[in-house]
Amino acid sequence: EDPSEFGLVFPDFTPHTHMKRFEFADLKDAAYYIAYDEGFDAPSAFIFAAITPDGTHWIRAEHTRARWTIAQHQRELVEIANRIGFPLWPGQCRFVADPSISGKMDGNGVSIAEQWGPRQWPWENGSRDEVGGLSIARTLMQPDSQKKVKFFIHETDCPNLTEQVMDATYDDERPGKLMKRCVDHLLDCVRYFCLIARQPNPLLPQPNQDGKWLRDPRTLKVSLTQRNRSWLAPSSSERAKLFVPRQE
Repeated sequence: EDPSEFGLVFPDFTPHTHMKRFEFADLKDAAYYIAYDEGFDAPSAFIFAAITPDGTHWIRAEHTRARWTIAQHQRELVEIANRIGFPLWPGQCRFVADPSISGKMDGNGVSIAEQWGPRQWPWENGSRDEVGGLSIARTLMQPDSQKKVKFFIHETDCPNLTEQVMDATYDDERPGKLMKRCVDHLLDCVRYFCLIARQPNPLLPQPNQDGKWLRDPRTLKVSLTQRNRSWLAPSSSERAKLFVPRQE
């Protein structure tokens, strides 16, 4: 029996150590992630996170809401991303989700992932390895040889996640599983985030950007591409979906 699968899931977590104020703009050379646990009657949950080159995991903001449509979630996520300076566009962050969104269908046989719109929201399937994901997060919270921890939650913008982390308890009768009373929607997001970061980013073919809006990561300028001298303007719907960081 693995003793790490009994008792508190995160025994080392303390608000004094693992919670602080920070901004994504202050993190240098970070890789960005948005994680999503699907629900409807039970709330859907999302976290905005990053990992810096030293392996430190940073969770900046959360979003949870029950009985919302996908369009409502999309609008809220864009608003949060604008507020916190998160690069919410394909190629600049990784989108990882509850793997069930690829299998659940509506009455027309369209999956939840397809309903999100895979061009703007390219969700990757998260791992179902509950024990492994929680174990990684627990290890990151433990001081290393230099007495440094590598897991931080924003001290004011993640109240529900903080509560779930502090309350998470293993079920003595089901090793590796949480007690049924524990709310774990945001913890599932943490699992997906911690595990997907250990998988290589899939190589995708370079999209044809002729006549499309393009953000240059070096200059942070957004402009209409002119490759091959294409002057096609984007449609009004494409302009409406354009995400520009708040500071721009």
